Amino acid sequence: MRFFPKVLFVICLIGISGILAHGQTRIVNVPPDETGEIGSLNQAVKSDTTSSGERIDPNNTVYVLERGATYRLNLALINTGFPLRIEAEAGQGDMPKLVPGVTIEGNSDILFRVNGDLYLTGVSLTSRDTNEGLEDQILRIQAEGIRVVVDSCSVDESSQSFIRTDARDAKIYVTNSIISRMGTPDDIDNGRVVDDRGNFIDTLVVENNTIYNITSRVVRNGSGADSYINYCKFDQNTIANVGQRMADFGPIINFEFTNNIIINPAFLGIGVNRDPFSPSEPDPNAPLATATIVFDSVGQSILDAAGVPQTATIRNNNVHYTDALINARPESDPAPDDDDLVVSRPTFSQTAIRFIESGGFEATNITDTLDFQNPVPDPTLFTEEFWNNFNGTDILSPWNNEGAPYDYRYLGTAPSATASISGNQLGDLNWPVIVFSIEVLEELVLTAENLIAESTIGNNIGDVSQFAVDSLQKAIDAGQDILNKTNPSFDEIRKAILDLNEAIDFFSGGIITGENELVEQSTLIYPNPTSSFFRIQSEKQILTVSLRSMDGRTIRTWVSPIDGQSYGVYRLDEGLYFVQLELSDGTSQTIRILKK
Repeated sequence: MRFFPKVLFVICLIGISGILAHGQTRIVNVPPDETGEIGSLNQAVKSDTTSSGERIDPNNTVYVLERGATYRLNLALINTGFPLRIEAEAGQGDMPKLVPGVTIEGNSDILFRVNGDLYLTGVSLTSRDTNEGLEDQILRIQAEGIRVVVDSCSVDESSQSFIRTDARDAKIYVTNSIISRMGTPDDIDNGRVVDDRGNFIDTLVVENNTIYNITSRVVRNGSGADSYINYCKFDQNTIANVGQRMADFGPIINFEFTNNIIINPAFLGIGVNRDPFSPSEPDPNAPLATATIVFDSVGQSILDAAGVPQTATIRNNNVHYTDALINARPESDPAPDDDDLVVSRPTFSQTAIRFIESGGFEATNITDTLDFQNPVPDPTLFTEEFWNNFNGTDILSPWNNEGAPYDYRYLGTAPSATASISGNQLGDLNWPVIVFSIEVLEELVLTAENLIAESTIGNNIGDVSQFAVDSLQKAIDAGQDILNKTNPSFDEIRKAILDLNEAIDFFSGGIITGENELVEQSTLIYPNPTSSFFRIQSEKQILTVSLRSMDGRTIRTWVSPIDGQSYGVYRLDEGLYFVQLELSDGTSQTIRILKK
């Protein structure tokens, strides 16, 4: 098997000095496994050394995987003492998929045993091996002080957890990803996204993700004096269907739990005299049992050592259950009464409630039942089988994954669409709300008119085809007709907005663009067009990167990005977007980018 390393030189002009500087990213293109083979990625990583066995430029090396390919690992990837960066190649197509391979001896393992920093971008991960077996975890942190960054990935199926920490002081960042089916219905005590196993976590950031079908809980805090988190940010996530309880964060020194949408958390509920956490030990006080979202106080000795007080911002979240799920519980209804056998857990733990009340945030945490475009099915069968088989040994049906891929967009008329701290939408921002209003139509018409006014018809780079211009003008005229009506109906406004958005997307596709777009000869954005992610190279320090839609809505903002960072866009609809940069010298730049 041959591998093809190359160095990508990114050139920028260095202001007043006039010196030409070269920043280097070393690319190793990894071909997929040949028929009947496993381990091409293992081999690429293991063999990337000098003749004396030293790693070749590990701090700047990225292993790039082919889109649409499956990489069957020959046991776990282990990166002892060096950072490992794995990304999908730029362009169109499905994410490259990493799966546990099965050796000739019949052995398999989890995907990653992490002993050095790990960065994953735009890849699909599963613990379902090539013989349909299911590994316990997908990645396992086994050394102290490790940083794990997962961005724009798809993570599906594990019998126990996605990330498990076996060592302290981990820094974990999970962003812009879809995580699903952690745990199986016949083992409700397993199934977690992050499991700290009682180890101290320095940083846990979970932001802009869609997480669904989790058997036990999204975060599991273990026991012990060292089992706490220094800083946790849990922001702008959409979470659906968590069996036992949404999360057990445990003690956290600095906690931010904001702008999330959570549907059917702790959906199994708690039974009167029966608690799913301890089915073999009936609890007569089960209705007062542990809350759905657990956040605890930090010991005073820990705070004294850290030299800071405990802080928590728990606000602007939407937590609700669907009627179908409630009705699947035995003798249950939305309003608990003496006849119910199963009721919902309290939403927040007592410590969380104290911080909510002290901050005056009670009214910001809402219950808003949303009508999503194509949500994951409610776990009604899971719930019915669980309670019918209480204390039994029957194997329950697997997760209902029908209708995938799912779509968690919702109407902009819902309260959640403007309920975030900034007045924007709750939930994963990779699912922009569907807005139908006369004001939005006016903005779209103006945006479309400006696009035509600023375009050049022709066949050169940057030009637009005549057909694309004519199609957009037709949609503009139809939208203007609706604006001129005295009392247009909601359906008329809705259709005009959808037609305009489609025409703008088509117009964007008609733009002739090169591989990169250069702004003021000092900022490079690449690849452009892109189907998955882009990077930015600038001679100036970038303070913030904002991704905006054609109608001016902010879809996503990155604050204090690191050099060489990948910005994931793979879940956005195709079309034209604007990347706005706020720079350290007080100026800003706006770059047009085409999502294919």
